Amino acid sequence: YCEKCFSNHIIDGEDFIKVSKTQENENLNKTPLEKEIKEEAIYLILKNNENEIIKIPKIGGNVGRQGDYGARIFEKYMNKVSRLHFRIEYNSLNEWVIWHLSTTNDTEVNKEKVCSDSPRILKNDDVITLAKEYSFKVKIK
Repeated sequence: YCEKCFSNHIIDGEDFIKVSKTQENENLNKTPLEKEIKEEAIYLILKNNENEIIKIPKIGGNVGRQGDYGARIFEKYMNKVSRLHFRIEYNSLNEWVIWHLSTTNDTEVNKEKVCSDSPRILKNDDVITLAKEYSFKVKIK
C-alpha cells in the first residue's frame, strides 16, 4: 500500500504496478507460469521445479551460468551447465531457434543432440535437456 497515492501496489520485477485488490487476489490463484507470461517471449520451465522459469524475449541471447538468461538458476542448481551453453534467437520467419554453444556438455531438443553448426527450430512443448541431466519444457507465447 502506498501512502503517497493511497493505492495498493504489487512488485513485478523492479517495477511497481498499480493494481486493484481484486486483480491482486486473482494473481494469487495463478500458477508461476501464468503469473510470468506477460509479453511475447519463449519460456523455459524447469521440469523438476516449475517455479523456476527462464524468460527469453524476442531479442534473444545466450543461456548459461554466465549467459544473458538463466544464470541465477544454473549457478544455484546446475554446475554442469556451461558458462554459455546455448543461444536462442527469434528469426525473421517468426521462429524460435536454438544454437548449441558449449564445447563440453550437450544440448538436446526432444532427446536429439543439437550440433553447434546445425541449429534447431523450437516448438511449443519441446523439451530442452542440458548436460544429459537438466530438462526444460518450452512454452511459446
